[in-house]
Amino acid sequence: MSERYAILLLVHKDPEQVRRLVDHLRHPDVDLFIHVDAKFDPAPFAMPGVVPLDRRFVVSWGGFGWMRACLGWFEALEKTAKYSRFAILSGQDYPLRPITEIVEAFHHLQGECLDLAWSSENHDYRFDVFWVHPPEMPFLRRFRDRLLRKFWYRNHHWRRLPYGLEFACGSAFWNFSAQGVSHILSRVRAQPDLIRFFENTLISDEMFFHILLWNSPLRDRIRPSTHYIDWTLRGEHPKTLEVEDLDLMLSSGALFARKFTKDAVVLDELDRRLRRKDGSDVPVGA
Repeated sequence: MSERYAILLLVHKDPEQVRRLVDHLRHPDVDLFIHVDAKFDPAPFAMPGVVPLDRRFVVSWGGFGWMRACLGWFEALEKTAKYSRFAILSGQDYPLRPITEIVEAFHHLQGECLDLAWSSENHDYRFDVFWVHPPEMPFLRRFRDRLLRKFWYRNHHWRRLPYGLEFACGSAFWNFSAQGVSHILSRVRAQPDLIRFFENTLISDEMFFHILLWNSPLRDRIRPSTHYIDWTLRGEHPKTLEVEDLDLMLSSGALFARKFTKDAVVLDELDRRLRRKDGSDVPVGA
């Protein structure tokens, strides 16, 4: 297996912030790919050396569009058989180490890096009600399913995970081996109704891959996520990281952190530390 690595950026806003992130990810052993939410113009996100996905999807919070983009990416790269690891980042992520160190860490990673922190919590509401995601649907289906959800689905809890699957749940950010990606694709091809089920669950990006890998022969290969994310606010979204969070994120051992705003002072400080660490001359705010 060739030691090449693939990173997919899932983005929809702030192209300059995305460009700043890309500048820190360029490496001879890393191929960068980008998916721009189909609701937005992809032109501002065009960057040399970053490959746009052939097909774009509408991505809405809580919907399945994120998963469609990832699965399409897996299928496209499966044919090349050239990557040993696959990772995703959003446009609001940032590296915590120089890319040379990240590549070295990728080289030594074993198994499937995935957050399962919420698996013991009761999240039945995410799947036992039939959820619909109007932004991702054609108009007529959107209208029909909104009516059904309002007058029927919301009050009838009748769905259970298919195939006797055991629940697993955590952050949507992961780093998979080629073996993990192969297992996911094999499973959804053998059981396409898995996609139909999870298309109508709430926040499937925090469950879909987690459940497939937890209920697989690869369960013992699952390792902690390579992302630092602060959920101490206990809401639906993580804390936006600032300078006061630097010591915690840098001492966490994570390779990446999220989330950051485009003009955050903390990004300038991270740039300075990354430059000092690898001796590069990447300018602040590049």
